[in-house]
Amino acid sequence: MVAVQLIRKLVRADIPAVLDLVRAAGWNQTAADIEMLLRLAPDGCFCVECDGAVAATTTLLPIMPDLAWLGMVLTADSYRRRGFAHCLVQQALDGADRLGIATVKLDATDMGRPLYAIMRFRDEQPVERWAGRLVQLRPGVDPLPADRPLLRELAGHSEVFAEPDAYLLVRPGMRARYVGPFVARDPSSAALVIRGAFEPGDGDLCFWDVLPENTEAIRLLKELGFERVRSLVRMVRGPGLPRTDEHTIYAIRGFELG
Repeated sequence: MVAVQLIRKLVRADIPAVLDLVRAAGWNQTAADIEMLLRLAPDGCFCVECDGAVAATTTLLPIMPDLAWLGMVLTADSYRRRGFAHCLVQQALDGADRLGIATVKLDATDMGRPLYAIMRFRDEQPVERWAGRLVQLRPGVDPLPADRPLLRELAGHSEVFAEPDAYLLVRPGMRARYVGPFVARDPSSAALVIRGAFEPGDGDLCFWDVLPENTEAIRLLKELGFERVRSLVRMVRGPGLPRTDEHTIYAIRGFELG
């Protein structure tokens, strides 16, 4: 029997199927994360439907007028090697071109990196996932007031911990709590906000994704007892953008969000 294939936009009714792909891949996204992407980028979330089932997914999230983020590139094991990921990524890139977004970035796994290289992505810098356990010392505050839609959406389903020169979001995940985004003006501000809210110990498992070029972030992770568990490569397609404030980024928003 020939499979009937259809490339279409993801909709809310597809969330359980997307979560099945997330679970099978060992990723950490939740229904709230998928819902957020659908709210922020309803025209940038795509899937391949094969005989009525969601076989593969890709999302494109505009971050700024000149930057979009590619994520959630997932394919069910039984549908691999059929070119679904290539088709969906191309669909997303065509959408970026129509919007006039010149630069697209992503965080690539070893499996996905050859595909992205074929599609004219180039390596920019490493990204690492660290894992550890944290004991929460106090509850989070109200969501951050923010004029950035993505940060506002993240704060809506996260606990927020803030100091005058730093903020930290912690949200639920399928496998572990997720630390990030985490932004601080300097190392002392970063230590103040994290140590005021958490301490290392026999608490919840947490994932923390970091740009290892921020050596102060790596030092803080080690002090908290975290260990590196995964390495990816941040890739970029189109003109490079200035990387002037990455020393303030102690945790990124997530592999699917940048």
